[in-house]
Amino acid sequence: YFRCDGDGKWIHRGLMLGTLAIVHDGSYMPKVDRSVCSAAFMIYCTRTKMCAKGAVVESTADADNYRAEILEGIMVQFVLQAASQNRACPYVTTQIDCNNRGVVQHGNTPKWALQAKKVQDDVLSCLKRQIMYLPFSVDCQWVPSHQGDHQKWNELTLREKMNVIVDRQAKLALIARVV
Repeated sequence: YFRCDGDGKWIHRGLMLGTLAIVHDGSYMPKVDRSVCSAAFMIYCTRTKMCAKGAVVESTADADNYRAEILEGIMVQFVLQAASQNRACPYVTTQIDCNNRGVVQHGNTPKWALQAKKVQDDVLSCLKRQIMYLPFSVDCQWVPSHQGDHQKWNELTLREKMNVIVDRQAKLALIARVV
C-alpha cells in the first residue's frame, strides 16, 4: 500500500529545503512463512507535518531479513525519484535512516560494484542504481532498531519513533499477506 497526505508536492519541497525525515524497515518472520518478507517506509516533513507511508510484501524462495531491508530502500527511492522529476532544482543532501548496516553501507556507496555473487544481488543492484539516478545525494544513516522496547516513547528521537512505526507496519503487512 501507499498513502500520502495531500498531493505529495510537499515531498519535492522537503527535498529542496532539507525538511524530510525518511525511515524504512523490513520484516522477515520465518516461523510465520519462510517464503515471505515485507518492507515499510515513512517520509515525514518536519515543516508541514505531512506524511507518506508505504509497505510491500514479496513472496520468494529468496526471502530473508536482508532482502526485506533492501526492498524498503528501493520503495523509498521510487518515491524520491517521482518527487524529484525537476532535475534543475537546488536539492540538498537527503538523510535516509535504516536499521541495517549493510543497506546503509550500500546506500552510501552506490557506484561501488557488488563483490562476489550473492543471493540478494538482484534487489541490491536495483537499490544502488536507483540511488545513482537521483538528482541529489543521499546520506544513509543507521538508526537503532526496537528502541521502543527499551525507552519510553517521549524519550525517543523523531527518527527512532518513525523506526518503531515502520517496523510495526512491515510486520502487519507480512501477517496480512500470510493470513
